[in-house]
Amino acid sequence: MEEGEVYLALLQYEKAYKLRNAFYIPEMQYAILYKLAHLYESQGFYKQMEDDLTSIVNDDKKFNETANSHLRTQIEKNFFDKGIDRVLVLYRYSDTFSSSAHSQLGIFYYRTGRYAQSASQLLFSTIYRMSAMEQFLGERDVDYQYTSLDAIMAEIQKNPDLLRYANDAQLFRDLYYLAGSTFALGYPERAASIWKTLSTAEIAGSYRQLALKQLKTPSTEPLLNASP
Repeated sequence: MEEGEVYLALLQYEKAYKLRNAFYIPEMQYAILYKLAHLYESQGFYKQMEDDLTSIVNDDKKFNETANSHLRTQIEKNFFDKGIDRVLVLYRYSDTFSSSAHSQLGIFYYRTGRYAQSASQLLFSTIYRMSAMEQFLGERDVDYQYTSLDAIMAEIQKNPDLLRYANDAQLFRDLYYLAGSTFALGYPERAASIWKTLSTAEIAGSYRQLALKQLKTPSTEPLLNASP
């Protein structure tokens, strides 16, 4: 897209977003914010991209804590204390409008060195995506229950629909960088557990090879210069 076309598209989407209160389908505002975030990222306007994705996440009531709800803190504590499998056994929530925003913000925060925020966002994107796949499997087998990341990877490998969903949702990328943020925060065992699963899953594609490298020599990636 040419620079002039991008500018016109930004104007159109920004104008549409200002009219969001009149939308017949309220969720349309999120589609517009995703479009704006994509355009801003393509132009290197990272602050604007972050703001629009944050606007989406701010409407996720499970993620945002209140005086009476500390769900996010509980999930994070379970993850760092007991690992990803414990979290995915305990928490199951429907895939939601905010899943992709959590994913994109999680990657952006990792690449800008905000590892705690990255882990938090990627943990929620992973829960939402895994929950959708657990529901899919449960509809086909009433006795299905999540047991481990290794086991559900095996299910994904056997089912083309699940694999397509996992790839479209960038699940393997999110797991890889969730481990990366976790390692940067000082939890190498938790990180290695996720990398180990990815390293044995051919379906993870390039993230399989990256995970193998991390298991041998764990490190963080160079930071993105996200200055305006």
